[in-house]
Amino acid sequence: MSELSTPSDLLRYVPTSVQDLFRNVVYWGSNDEATQRWRLRVLSIGAVAVAGAASWVYLIYPFVQHVKVWSLPQPETSTWLNGDKKELEKHVRKGDKRHYFSRLRQTVGPNCFIRLPLQFSLASLTKNPFGLLFVTSDWNVINELLRRSGSLVRNPEWVQAFDVISDSVIAIEDEQRARLHRRILSTFTTHQATNGTMKPLMDLLEVLRKELVVLNDVRAVDALQLTRLTMVDLWLDLLTGRQGLHAVASSGHLALTPKRDETGVLPYSTVDAMMTTSRFHKENYELLFLPTDSSGAACTASHRALVRQYKSVVNATPVILTQMLDETNQYALLPRILAAEDSVTRRGLMADEIRDTASLLLLAAENTALPIVWALYELAKDPLLQERIYTATRMEDLTLVDSTDHLVSHLGEVVNVFLESLRFYALPILSRSASKAIHLKSVDFSIPAGTVILVDNYSLTRDEVLWGQDANVFNPDRFVGRIWQQAPWLPFGFGTRKCLGERLAVAHAVIFLAFIVRHFALDLDVNSMPPEPMERQFLTPDKPVMLRFKPRA
Repeated sequence: MSELSTPSDLLRYVPTSVQDLFRNVVYWGSNDEATQRWRLRVLSIGAVAVAGAASWVYLIYPFVQHVKVWSLPQPETSTWLNGDKKELEKHVRKGDKRHYFSRLRQTVGPNCFIRLPLQFSLASLTKNPFGLLFVTSDWNVINELLRRSGSLVRNPEWVQAFDVISDSVIAIEDEQRARLHRRILSTFTTHQATNGTMKPLMDLLEVLRKELVVLNDVRAVDALQLTRLTMVDLWLDLLTGRQGLHAVASSGHLALTPKRDETGVLPYSTVDAMMTTSRFHKENYELLFLPTDSSGAACTASHRALVRQYKSVVNATPVILTQMLDETNQYALLPRILAAEDSVTRRGLMADEIRDTASLLLLAAENTALPIVWALYELAKDPLLQERIYTATRMEDLTLVDSTDHLVSHLGEVVNVFLESLRFYALPILSRSASKAIHLKSVDFSIPAGTVILVDNYSLTRDEVLWGQDANVFNPDRFVGRIWQQAPWLPFGFGTRKCLGERLAVAHAVIFLAFIVRHFALDLDVNSMPPEPMERQFLTPDKPVMLRFKPRA
């Protein structure tokens, strides 16, 4: 028998089961001493590797993080916190980051650094595993950051909150590659482009009016799903140039029967992107029209018909995408995107850029729908405000409001309602990363390079010093005589990554609200629970916003 058959002194101290396992591995199927020694070396190397990895995770790595924490500069004029990552993640999962940062503002101040030693992960081998956050709701500091926006880049971890555009060219920081993409999108922020979108919007709203008149206040409607569907329909119309074939039409025919692709796979992977962006998911079908009187056979039948019509939006997605690739349609936007090229490099858009452009435009439908539905909800809660808006808009010819310059002069009351909904239900957090160190003169300290900067927009829009004692009350009159672009808030972000569709979103939302209030009296559904803001990327209603649309005489 080989000398290896006698356990070593070290092996004598381990449990018998481990000794048996050791012998089974070393001696299994072989009495050759060389083979047994080779197997013993492999086991030894593996044991050393496991011990080393455990030492790194539980001893060395925490010690290195501890050293990093105390080696960071600590400005005397600012407060530092040793943040608890699990505590922050708990608030993120609960959807109340805004409350977490609001309490932070009250207990620490408007400017605060949070140091988050992250848990060990494979990502820590390739990038800095140490988290440093700078949270601010100080308007003076934010103004300095606005002037230094060239030193701020989009934080990729927060970009991934958008499932559709995570890892997409939209999120990249290569300005040369992103230049053409931004120029394509910026064509829709001009006065002329706004003119070009107004007629399709008015046509769509007229179709929506007829549909709601047919309902005749028989049941409540989920305003969020209806608004989402309408805004997605508008962008599909603009992208495809469908000329009157609307998703909200009761006929359910969204487009003419196209020539089907034999494989069923369309270019640019837009199917999944658009399905995710527009959120046409199965669980939302039943949320569009909910009958309040389920015993009525006619009501139930109408409900089922409307659900089938809503499902047809999903089923028609391949139809719509096929139309998008019709380069002969002069009214469609997508063929122009396909033909676009950079004036300097003469390079056209790549397939993934085209996909992401279309996805982002449809994502704009979601971003516009949320403040619209909150405005509708507040109008339904306040009949006096609703009647005031109706009086101010009933004599206005909405077809003449063909640019954002006309909004304030013709629909100033409605503009104020929409702006107040943007403030009261604000985007909670804006995130950027410092590409280099930034010295803030107003508070006399520097933000180290690599710091994730979080603008606590929720606390900013509820600051009583900036907005008055009624900052926690929905009051559109606060914008009377105020230039909203100069107000202390960031409704559309900031810097080079600021929302390109700001002007267009305001125009579409104001026209939508004015049209609805002119033709319908809004009431809350007494059989439904009131919605509460739920924090996702935006403040989203936690339950259907059930409203009744009563046609005006």
